[in-house]
Amino acid sequence: METQDTAVDLSAAMRTVARRWWAVVVVALLGLGASAAAWALQTRTYVSTSSVLVAEAVDASSPSTGQRSQLNLDTEAQIVQSARLASVVAQTLGTDRTLYDLRESVTVTVPPNSQVLTIAFEAPTPTGAQEGARAYVDSYLAQRRAAAEADAQAQATTLQSQIDALRSQLADSRAATDPVASAERDIIVDQIVTLSGRLAAVGATSTDPGTVLTDATLPRVPVAPVLAFYLAGGAFLGLVAGVLLALAADRWSHRVGRPSDVLRKADLPVLGVLDEAAHAQDLSPTTAFDLVRAQTLDTSGALTVVQVQAAGGAVAAERAAVGLWRSIARSSGRCVLVVATDGEELKSSWAPDTAGLSDVLRGDENLGTALLESTDDPRLLLLPPGRSPASLEDLVQSSAFSEVVEHLRRRRDRVVLLTGSADRSPAAQAVSSRADVVVLSVEEGATDVRRLVSARDASRRMGAHVAGAVVSRGRAPQWSAALRGELVRHDQPSARR
Repeated sequence: METQDTAVDLSAAMRTVARRWWAVVVVALLGLGASAAAWALQTRTYVSTSSVLVAEAVDASSPSTGQRSQLNLDTEAQIVQSARLASVVAQTLGTDRTLYDLRESVTVTVPPNSQVLTIAFEAPTPTGAQEGARAYVDSYLAQRRAAAEADAQAQATTLQSQIDALRSQLADSRAATDPVASAERDIIVDQIVTLSGRLAAVGATSTDPGTVLTDATLPRVPVAPVLAFYLAGGAFLGLVAGVLLALAADRWSHRVGRPSDVLRKADLPVLGVLDEAAHAQDLSPTTAFDLVRAQTLDTSGALTVVQVQAAGGAVAAERAAVGLWRSIARSSGRCVLVVATDGEELKSSWAPDTAGLSDVLRGDENLGTALLESTDDPRLLLLPPGRSPASLEDLVQSSAFSEVVEHLRRRRDRVVLLTGSADRSPAAQAVSSRADVVVLSVEEGATDVRRLVSARDASRRMGAHVAGAVVSRGRAPQWSAALRGELVRHDQPSARR
């Protein structure tokens, strides 16, 4: 049961959104516009990238001359992003940006299985991004070259000091002529030769820090903000806001947006909800009309006259009246539908230019000859508005109308009276005083709750029992689609066969 109620609520919410689709579209467009404006106000971010092939350093001081030291690119990446290098870059660019800002603007990546550093720099302008990337590459290579040269100089100084010390020892040992001294001199000479070779290697060692593989280019398109992301986010938020606005507007609106609004806003029970399926020609005994009939008429025959008021529009009242008319005839016997309204939406539908209620009330026609009967179902009788529907507003308030209703009661016919709304039509008020029960018709998404409440109160002031409301939704066929046969005069022999 809870699942069914949830499905009904969701269906009602979807219908509400469908009715207020324009509000959803407008808010979604506003969301798109706001997101586009926010995108336009955002600071652009441009990125320029440069690639550097890092050369391995040669340790000339090693006994194995020319041995290369192991290169750790992760360490090199940390050097690029260090505060020390950021300080050098700031001086190179002549910028007042903080070291933290510069460090946050540079990104270093290491492609797998390579000796390449990819250095990317972000800036609010294309030129700034290009200059920043070049400054970082140049500063890194310059610092690496300076470190290599300083290391080579330190090695050369150390080796030269060792050579000078050995030469001093060699000079001191020349005065001795014994074999031991001669052997020591040979050792010292060998050491001097070795150290001299290493010193020469240090002097010849390359201090090249690396090679620029890809120079920093001038970016043409900003990487942020991304317009597509802003538009997608704005459209999504706009749609959500539009749906919520539609649901909120429906909840606080004066219109009946869903059947539950009838009870919540007008304090009236919902007797039935009539959709397109409820107006099909082959109505089964379990349709919504039978539920309405079961809640309005008893089986004893004491309640025989039902008034259907057009509180929510003439078309909705027509749907409810025709459906109830057929349901009562099918279950309780002969039923007469009396059209006692001159509503503009009904005048052209209900057997125009045919004798009917207005003619009977003026005395121009007999009730028996004015009644129309369906050739397919003789239990369905119709009393149309007649040739002068505009005069019904006054005629229905006369005693002649009361006599017509009482005559139908004496025939033990069930009667459905289709009228306007009691809050606007004195004739409808007069009918309410003569009806056993009143049913108010409501059109989902169109009926004003204030009018519904006014019709309810006006009927109750006339002493009528207002059973509830019938909610009509969707499209329905013309009233004549409810009849399979033709309408002929009730007093014709062919109609009674």
